[in-house]
Amino acid sequence: MNWDAFGAIGEVIGAAAVVISLVYVSIQVRSGTKALQTTTRDSVFKSVQEWNLAVMADPRLGWIFQSGSRDFERLGDEDRARYLHVMYSFFKVFENIYLHHLDGVVPPNLWEPNRTMLTVYAASPGGRKYWKERKTAFDPRFNAVMEALKPGPLAPGHEVSCCGLEGLGSRTHLDRHVNQGDDNRGSSNHFSNCPK
Repeated sequence: MNWDAFGAIGEVIGAAAVVISLVYVSIQVRSGTKALQTTTRDSVFKSVQEWNLAVMADPRLGWIFQSGSRDFERLGDEDRARYLHVMYSFFKVFENIYLHHLDGVVPPNLWEPNRTMLTVYAASPGGRKYWKERKTAFDPRFNAVMEALKPGPLAPGHEVSCCGLEGLGSRTHLDRHVNQGDDNRGSSNHFSNCPK
């Protein structure tokens, strides 16, 4: 064998080593990307859980959220201020989910059920009032989604809940008002699980 043959063999071995290295790097990048997506997805949904736990841990805050969603004007000044803060957090959680959805981290099959829950509260009278006055605090891409939300018939379990809030505030007038369907600010179908 001459030096040219050794050179050719060396080039083939070098090329093979480069291809193997590229395949290895590709596998590592793909694995790292999948791990990053999983971590991001977990943190996004953990934020939903933490938001829910915060509202559940404080019965008064839960009452403010539900009552304010049903009829913001019926809240006192202090409760209105708390409602605005809780709605800011609520919408920021869903904005985060949506932006990760746009990035491909949250797939459609996980975004859609969250969009349904977002629609329920965004379509409530209090949610609409909040959004109308505060939408500039959110990403324009999320604004576009919010403007396109169309409330429609809800599956059981997706209504704005008012049950279990007994003793935390007066609901008599509000229940009658909403359940009689004379609330011209929104559809009563979102509140159908509330007792009269």
